[in-house]
Amino acid sequence: MGRALREDDIEPFTRFLLEQGRAITGAQVVQSLQDLELAGRAVVPFFSRYDVLLTPTVPVPTPTLGTRDTTRVDTMMTQACALMGFTGWCNVTGQPAMSIPCGIDPEGLPIGVHFAAAFGRDDVLLRLAAQIEEAAPWPRMAPCA
Repeated sequence: MGRALREDDIEPFTRFLLEQGRAITGAQVVQSLQDLELAGRAVVPFFSRYDVLLTPTVPVPTPTLGTRDTTRVDTMMTQACALMGFTGWCNVTGQPAMSIPCGIDPEGLPIGVHFAAAFGRDDVLLRLAAQIEEAAPWPRMAPCA
């Protein structure tokens, strides 16, 4: 934007994350990157036995719009971590992953399923997605409430 961020440019939770990132030293970054690499290696044995891992996308029903109060930094971290329990580890380890639609809950909100595969095996997920979509085509439009 060519200027310093103003208070109203980003949500309070995003500002909190920015400030946390700015406080990290170079040595901490290097150590964290090494820890991430070790985490990636830790999942190798699982994927040497199994082609994919299937989980829910989120461990709770889809939150309704406005449920998450991004102005409350104290609760956002807990809420964000609770929602990414099945998916966040893929970001950490570099595993290819996908979430696909699996249905609609009683409130009319989407339900997703999450698949992860071995590092570098995006092709497995793309073939799986094609097979699932062929067997049960995904809706082209979100359902109206």
